[in-house]
This record gives sequence, structure tokens and C-alpha cells, in this order.
Amino acid sequence: MSKYYYLKGYIDSEIEAEIDHMAAKDFGSTGVEDFSIDEEKVDSILGDRSYSGGDVPETVIYEVEDTLYTEGNLKKYYFNTEDEALSFLNLLNKKNQTFHLVAEDAVDWNEEWKKTYAPILVSEELEIIPSWNVEDYKSQAHKQIYIYPGMGFGTGSHETTFLCLKLYTQYKKDNIKSCLDFGCGSGILGLATLLFEPNLEVDLYDIDPEAIENTKQNIELNKLQEKNINLLLPSDRRSIDKKYDLVFANILQNVLLLEKKYLVTCLNPSGQIILSGLLNGQEDEVVDRYLEENPNLKHIETIYKGDWLAIIMGQA
Repeated sequence: MSKYYYLKGYIDSEIEAEIDHMAAKDFGSTGVEDFSIDEEKVDSILGDRSYSGGDVPETVIYEVEDTLYTEGNLKKYYFNTEDEALSFLNLLNKKNQTFHLVAEDAVDWNEEWKKTYAPILVSEELEIIPSWNVEDYKSQAHKQIYIYPGMGFGTGSHETTFLCLKLYTQYKKDNIKSCLDFGCGSGILGLATLLFEPNLEVDLYDIDPEAIENTKQNIELNKLQEKNINLLLPSDRRSIDKKYDLVFANILQNVLLLEKKYLVTCLNPSGQIILSGLLNGQEDEVVDRYLEENPNLKHIETIYKGDWLAIIMGQA
């Protein structure tokens, strides 16, 4: 069986961008994976201390956070050959970066993904179906959206995507005219609305060009090429200064708070906004901050799945 190789270690943040660039350009790296901190490191920090059944003290949380700042970012650099990996390891050693080489048996990740990614029934209204089931799968829902699991976040398997679609199908209004999917990933949220409102104008925005490429695949997969869809990157953001009847923002809490003024301002007075990418316990601050931004908004409902939640605000 063939193998692939990766180098794992912590890298100084000051040279991280330079090293990442050199890995791909000069050493043939096939990919880079970033972690804030791994489970092994957390275990070494906690040692024999046990917090089962209780909260971890703030001092311990600070200890973990300090490790992030002092040791740098945990990285994995992937290579097809051992020679490429060892050559890059030599460079890292010269830069005083401590990494070690790991060899793994190669896996057909596409086939492995197919084993774990099954159709997802959101409600009787909508089911998410992977692209390889387009022809032979008999759906249980009134509408189906087909998703190619590319680089863009949002296959429906993550709780936040599921929750956004659950809220949309539960509270969707008829005859809305415009939708913004802010941080669209795979495009699943914005594209799903076109199944119910074919004449809708949908703007799909993401900062990642690979997400936009994945969205293009899903537009074609769902035969939506003739629809009024706009794909937008940050350079196009000046184009999205209009008002929307529906806004999705499935990102992270800090980004939701950073972008709250824009997201509230671009919502029509009678519109709805669905927010997710949020962990349990983050609801109150987000709702309060959005209501401060626009007191006319109404908190309609928050729903939960596992550790995650989604919020819908606006007019019920």
C-alpha cells in the first residue's frame, strides 16, 4: 500500500506565513493543516488534574491559552514522498523549528467520505443528498438539495448548517425577493432557498475563493445555472449594499459580532436573519448585541443540536 508523509510540530508565528509559502512553492507540499492546540498538548498541561463533573478553573484555561502564544501554532505539512518531507524538515531544523516526520498508509478519502456522509433529512420539507446519490436515492422530503462535498464548509452534516435549514423551512415566507448567504461555504443555505422560491435573487458571499468554486459545482449539480445567483468575494463586497428579505450568516461568534452592523443594516424591515456558527452559551450576547443594533428586530426562536445553536430574528 502506498504512503503519504507529514511533518508535525509548532511553528513560530513570526515566520509561519513565509514557511507556509515555501512549503508549497519550493518543496512540493500537498497541503497544510492548522490547529490551535491538540489533545495531547492539553493532556500534558492538565497532567493528573481532574475536572470531571465540574468546571475547569479559569487559571487552567489561561494556562492552556498561554501555551498557544508561547509555543506558536501547531501545523502539519503534507507530502507525497519521503524525500520531499525530509528536505523540508531540514529547512525547518535550520530555522530552529522542532518537527517530526510521520508516515501513514494512503487512503482514498473520496471513498471514505462516501461511507460516512449519508442523506440528511432536515424536515418533511427538505433533504440534503450527496452528489453520488443524485440518480438512485428516493427522498422522503418535498424538496431535495444535492451537495458535492468540496472545500466549502456546509454539507449539512455539521449541526449549524442543519439548524439553519431547519429554521428556514420552519419559518420561511412566501414570495420573498432577495437572499444573502454571508459566508456561504458550499452555498447550501442560499441555494436551498431557490428550491422554494425559484424567482429569488440570491447573493452568495465568501472570503475563500475555493468556497466559491465549490458553490459553482453545487449550482450546476442542482441545475440552478439559469437562476439569478451572484457569487461574491471580498473584492465584490461593494456590490452587496442592498436590502434583503432573508439573510443567512453561519460563521463564528466573533465574526457575527464584528459584522452585526452590516448584517442588520442590509436586512429589510420585514425580513428575517438566521445566525449560527454559535456554541451553547453564546446566544444571549449575540441576541442582545443585534437588538442593540436594531431595536425593531424580534428574537423569534433559538434551536439547538449537540453543542451548537442557531438563532432566527426578524418578523415571524
